[in-house]
Parts: sequence; C-alpha cells; structure tokens
Amino acid sequence: MDKTSYRVLTLTVGCMLLLSTTAQQVIAWPCRPPGEPCGDCYTCTETGCEWDCTTGATCCNGSCCNSGNCCNSTTCCSNSDDVCCTDSGSYCCPSGYTCCEGSCCDPATETCCAGSCCSAGQCCHAGVCVDTCPNCYECVDGDCVPCKCWDVGGPISGSISVQDAKLCEEKTHTSSISDPDHWFLGGDGHGYPSDSITYSWTASDGTPVTSTTANFTWTAPPCTGPVTISLTANDVPDAMDNPCPGSTRDDSAINRSGTSTVSLPTDCVTGTKSVSLNSHDEGAPSCPSSKCGNTQFNYPWGISSPHGSVRVTAKYNECKWAFQVTADGRTDTSACPSNYINVVQGSESGITETNYCSIVNNFKNGDGCVQIGTGGPRFSNTLCVEIHEAKHLEYFNDELDPNQVNWLLVQSSMDDMTIDCGNSDTTTCGAAALARVPSIGADVLMAYNNAVDYVDAKGETGPILAAKSCFTIIAGKICAHAASQGWTSCTHCP
Repeated sequence: MDKTSYRVLTLTVGCMLLLSTTAQQVIAWPCRPPGEPCGDCYTCTETGCEWDCTTGATCCNGSCCNSGNCCNSTTCCSNSDDVCCTDSGSYCCPSGYTCCEGSCCDPATETCCAGSCCSAGQCCHAGVCVDTCPNCYECVDGDCVPCKCWDVGGPISGSISVQDAKLCEEKTHTSSISDPDHWFLGGDGHGYPSDSITYSWTASDGTPVTSTTANFTWTAPPCTGPVTISLTANDVPDAMDNPCPGSTRDDSAINRSGTSTVSLPTDCVTGTKSVSLNSHDEGAPSCPSSKCGNTQFNYPWGISSPHGSVRVTAKYNECKWAFQVTADGRTDTSACPSNYINVVQGSESGITETNYCSIVNNFKNGDGCVQIGTGGPRFSNTLCVEIHEAKHLEYFNDELDPNQVNWLLVQSSMDDMTIDCGNSDTTTCGAAALARVPSIGADVLMAYNNAVDYVDAKGETGPILAAKSCFTIIAGKICAHAASQGWTSCTHCP
C-alpha cells in the first residue's frame, strides 16, 4: 500500500486494525485511539501521527502556514507581515493597515468607521463618514463625539436705581444685573447657568467717584446740582464644561446711567452775605439828678434777649455758606422831667425877675438844662430835650449803617464757610450758623460799641444845635412874660 493510499485510508477509517494477507495477523498502528484521527496537518504513520508542515510552520484550518505568517483562524495570510483581522469574520490586512470590520484602513490617511475607511479630514458619525460633525459634536480621534454648544443665551440685562441726595448725604445706588447663558449637549440636554458679573461704577462728583461692588455707597458732593452716576456691567465668562470648538459665553458689556440731584438740606436756602444793624429805643434810660435827658446804650445785653437780638443764618452760595446777620440793639433815649421844671408857657412857677435872664441865656446859648444856684431848681423843656437826645441817637444809627455794617462785612468772621463733607459743622445751614455765632456775635458787639464810641466822639455840639431853635422859642416866651410883668430888661431878650 503506497503512502498516498495509506493517507486516504487513515483519513477515512483512522488507525484501524489491518489483516495481514500473508499471515492473517492484526497489526495495531501506534496512532490515536480508534475513532480519533490525527489532528489537522498531521498524518498517521506506523510510528504515530506525523507533522505534515515544515519546521516552524503553523497549521491554519488544515493548511500549513509558513513560519512568521499570521493565521486568522480560517486563512493563512500570504505575507509574513500581514495583519490578521478577526473583528468581523477573518481576513488579512497588509502590513501597517488597521482592521476595520472587513476593511483595511491606512492609519496615516484614514480612520475606521463601521467597516468604512474615512479619508483624512472626515469623521465618523453614526457609522457614516462625514466631512463635518453635526452641531454640538466634535471630531475626536476620527469619531464625532457629543460636546456642549455654549452660547450667550441672552445679553446681560438689568437696571440701576440712582438716589437723590442732600449736600454731603450718603446714599447707596443699587443694581440688578444678570447674565443667563445656555448650553446644548449633542444628542440631548440643555443647561442655563449664569455668569458672574463685574461692576464698574463712576460718579461725576462726590466721593468715591468709582466702585467695583454690586451696589455703590456714595457721599454726595458739597455742591447742589445734577451728578451723573454710571455703571458698566460685564460678565466674567465662567469655565465651560466640555465645550464644543468655537463656543463662547462672553457677552458684551452694558452701560446704565442715572442722575442724582443734589439739593440743599431741609430748611436751607440760597443767598449772599449781608449785614443789617438796627436799634430800637425803649425810652427808659436811667436819669441822674444832674441831667435833663439821657441817651443810654446798654451793652452787652442791649443786643441780647429779651431786649435785643442777634440772628445769624447761613445761606448756600456756590458750594459755600454765606452768612446773613441781623442785629437789633436796645437804646434808651428820653427826657428826665422829674429833674427839672418843664417850661412851656414861660410863666411857670419858679421863673422870677431875678433868674429869668439866666434861663433865657442858657436856652439860647447853652444846652437848655439850667440850674439856678447850688441846689436850686433846674429848668428845661421836655420837647427840646427829646430833640437834643434824638440827635445822639441819630449819630448812633448813622454810624451803625453804613459804616459799621461795612466794617462788619469785611471781618473774617463773615467770610464764607467752605462746605466740608468731613466736618459736620459745615454740612447744614443750621450747623454752619451755630458754629459761626460766637465769632460773628463778638464782632457785632464790637460794631455797636464802635457806634457808641462815635457818638461819644461827636459830643454835645450837634445835639445842642439841633435843639437850639426849640429852646429859642421857649426863651422868647419867657422874655414875653418878663416884659408883661415889667421886670428888669434882659440883654438876651429882644
């Protein structure tokens, strides 16, 4: 039996018992047990299962596969550097290629996409090679994978509330700003996160003039008028989770502005510096026995309550307080009729032939207040005395205004006060006036005293001349009475 027929026999019946034709003897070959032939690529021989392939080769589905060649379970790849693929059946790919579910892709220029090779620049989406991934997908290693499409959603929105203020008043301007963004995930999903906000406040006046907080605490300036309050609000594009290329959540900044009207504190008004110095006569001077009349200036209480007053007010004038002063001082001017015989008709008791000429001489050439002898009676005329004293008062009032008014206006106590928001004595008209009262009050008293000094300096000449015509009339009546009585003539009578 030749080897070929033997191979057929062994493949058909395995290692079976053979009956020798000559010796009729059963010979058992040393193969596998009956019914278990040698494996693929083996032959059953007298000595056992013999390897059919060359040394180093492998058996590939019953065929010998040369050393180094790859077997993919059904096929022996023809080249030693071929790649065996088993991802979709069994197949071979050339060296350097990648298996792609039945296709072989060149990794240098292609990517695998469900059995197709996508060319450079293409990406695999849902098993199809596409030039561009759908919206909210991005190409990662050749595959379209979901990503978050971020967008600005809506613009930054909101408003500010600007407060009006009094001079130097602290106010808080508020804001209500928001910036909701949006993302959409490829395949499914939405989100609406909010960005952080930055704030940039500015004020055209006041302090501070800038702020970076959501609400702006601000002190109004010391000047009335409009102040522009502005806010620039911008978003801080917070981190984007898994963003698609080109996504952004950066909005444009918005600007908001308003006007804060700065006005005067309650009960304060505008005005300029002024002084008014006055006097009023209460007609109750002290009357020393030697005087027929008296003009009296009572200081310091003469311009203090209850008889007089000094009123200091502060008026707003171009970011300063201007002071207005009104003073009313008490004077006492009157005749002292209890100290003399009031001569009206010229025939009053006490006028005699021996003294009438002296009385007439004094009335015409003196001060109109004449005493006859030591401890004797004093003669005068109340109306004429009042004219005399009124002249003293006239001097006083004429000196007060304009001279002492002008003097007071240029004193440092009357200088305008600059409004300083850091000094509470200057922030309201009431506080300013109260702070300045001591110095202004002292200067007002000085002005009244200056007027009194002026009256003293003028002396009695003017008052005597003012009353001369009045006393001359009374002297004429005395002369007439003397003549009617046949008294000795007087050189001072006509």
